[in-house]
Amino acid sequence: MKSGLPIFLDNLQRQHCTYHVISPLPTPKKQRGPTCGYSASRYVTDFYNLCNPELYSTLPARKSDTHPKSTDSYRRRGKKSGIAGTGGIWDVKQFQGFLHDYQVDILTFNSKKEMVNILLFNLHLNQPVVVAVDISEYDTRSKCFNVGLAGGDDVHYITIIGYYNEKDGGLKFIFNTWEYYMVASDEEIFNSSNNLRTHSPIREYKESLSGEWKPCNDYRKTLHVSSRIQNGEKIRIHETSAIDLSNIRNQCVLMYPANFNKTAHYSMALKHSFLSRNNINSEAVKTLFKYGAETNQPVLNKFHMRFHSNMCNEELISNINFINSWKAENTEENAEYSIHYRFGSREVSALSRTCTMMHRFFKLELDNRGAKKLLTDVLHADETAYCAIVKIASTNPELFFIKATAMDQAMDLDGNRRIIKDWSAYQALITTGGDILEKIKPSLDKYLNSLPNGHVFAMEQIQEKFPHGLNYPPSTYDFNPLIQDITHDTKLITSDTPSQATLDSLMQFRNDFKPDVVIYGHHFNMNDLIQAEKILDQHRNEWEEYQILFFNVNIIGFLERLLTAPYMQNACYGIHQKRQPMKRCFEVTDEINYAIYKKITVYPLDADLSCRLGKDFVIRSNSGVAHKFFGSSYINGPDSWETLSMNHINSIKTALNGLPNHSFNNSI
Repeated sequence: MKSGLPIFLDNLQRQHCTYHVISPLPTPKKQRGPTCGYSASRYVTDFYNLCNPELYSTLPARKSDTHPKSTDSYRRRGKKSGIAGTGGIWDVKQFQGFLHDYQVDILTFNSKKEMVNILLFNLHLNQPVVVAVDISEYDTRSKCFNVGLAGGDDVHYITIIGYYNEKDGGLKFIFNTWEYYMVASDEEIFNSSNNLRTHSPIREYKESLSGEWKPCNDYRKTLHVSSRIQNGEKIRIHETSAIDLSNIRNQCVLMYPANFNKTAHYSMALKHSFLSRNNINSEAVKTLFKYGAETNQPVLNKFHMRFHSNMCNEELISNINFINSWKAENTEENAEYSIHYRFGSREVSALSRTCTMMHRFFKLELDNRGAKKLLTDVLHADETAYCAIVKIASTNPELFFIKATAMDQAMDLDGNRRIIKDWSAYQALITTGGDILEKIKPSLDKYLNSLPNGHVFAMEQIQEKFPHGLNYPPSTYDFNPLIQDITHDTKLITSDTPSQATLDSLMQFRNDFKPDVVIYGHHFNMNDLIQAEKILDQHRNEWEEYQILFFNVNIIGFLERLLTAPYMQNACYGIHQKRQPMKRCFEVTDEINYAIYKKITVYPLDADLSCRLGKDFVIRSNSGVAHKFFGSSYINGPDSWETLSMNHINSIKTALNGLPNHSFNNSI
């Protein structure tokens, strides 16, 4: 294949053969003379130069390989480093002598399995590998010597750039030599390198005209000389002292730029190049990690494996057995194991029921998915979620104590969502669902009683997220700059158009309350909303209508967007509505334009962009209506946010009775 590698790979894909090649692929260059080592070096450095021309340099194998003639080459540098002028590299350590801008690693293999491991490992890290093999008879059709067949006459370097699996299961490697791409089986390449003779004679010929003896280790020239002898010319060939080849057999040569970070390369290539591809077989996956473990490659600090839904059952079981054995052998604390699946939850559930081994393996993934779904239900807390929470408490209570990450319904006007990170559903219930916690407490207590020190475990989870107790912290936000701008805004006194100073203060307020990642404590501090309502109540007689409207909608309405789901339900239903149990819904009556009996759906927020909470209306929480002017008002009594939040905390504390070390302050 001189230029038909893309066509060859396309045919492999059409035949559904698994293959992998490095990328990008350099253009093969014609080899001139006995310079296979230099030519292989050029191919590798051309590869790096294509990856980043500004960082990685390259040179021709010989100065005459370029037009005009180059002033430097790898062969020229080789001569300066002491390599014989014949051009042959008879010791793999000699590569470092002329590759000034590159570092060279030498890996030895003693069996075909070890060789295959090395090749697959590095190919999947997008790393070409140079190997010394023999060469055999000249192929007149391809006009080059066959490579990879044992019993050849001498040494030749090839650059392995890929592999493919044949339909019958055979493994073949794709390599560059001369200006061609060729293929050979793993068996052929191993035998070819392993059977290299330990010593090779130096052949010289004597020209009849000059009488000089010249090296004749280039087999193109050997063939040419032999033909001249057959034509009756007086040229003699003889053998001199033998060359030691002991440090060239069974060796893989890896070349890296001098400023190359191999640790970062392994990690990034594994994560982004290797695991993102769909055409990598499980054997290659196992080979990668096994070889990495044997050679202490840093890639094993993180363990990622991806399964595909089109993987056959035998292949899947093979992978599972490998992972379990690998994890048993690698239990260091810094190792991270994360198994990523392309299966849907139903597929994983079905696989977990096929056999005991499958159940053990997939149980962790099923539990993680279930915990994430349960945490989402706790945070959203609608009627459907409530029923699911109660059901899981009785059927699979352990999910309540598995940590996950999810988003709740809170969102600012720019679309930023609140992320609840590394919380278990049990921990999230402390800040969102006192009544739900009371409902499922018997089921959770039954589960905790079955665990050694189960209630201690539950208490430790609560103390982890609420180290300072369950009470809402005091509001520390300084509303004064915003209050002053609203109070002295002459434009807002007479119209609904605020001044730029007021708008700037409003933007600062929104930015200060921008939803973020919550790791500890209450997801929203109710005392901030209570403080805002107190401020409005204090200035209601001082401000004009447009000032009250502005504060109502843009401050209180915006803070209402950040309420946790149970408090939003209370706001939508109306705090003072006690005629029947609260409905778990998020609808309010539209009184913005006095369109009585029309309903507005609050969650998901901004479903209707023409009517947005915190921009176009505020929820009057004591009656559950959407309005602009009246809005919420601070009421120091039984129907207030202050009383409701206190009752919420007390209900949580009641539900936690019986846990060890249960002592929390009762004050808000």
